[in-house]
Amino acid sequence: MHRRRKLLRLLTTPGYLDALEPNGPLKLEILEKLRRQFATDPWRWRREMEAEFADDEDSWFSMALITRCVDQNLEYIREGTILAGS
Repeated sequence: MHRRRKLLRLLTTPGYLDALEPNGPLKLEILEKLRRQFATDPWRWRREMEAEFADDEDSWFSMALITRCVDQNLEYIREGTILAGS
């Protein structure tokens, strides 16, 4: 049961909280400095501190659009084949 609780905590708790002292190397002063630094860019905070894949409001293409462009059935060719011409 303890392992399940630990796994649930890891999956539901933003990563930086686990890295705070005394359990990890992240000092509270550094965390507050990062909060101030990212205050004008909440998307960056979500990506970098909460490990969330967040679309950036200033991006040219949304992640949904990029994901729809990926062809899972595409056959890849080796780089050597292209360079050798065979």
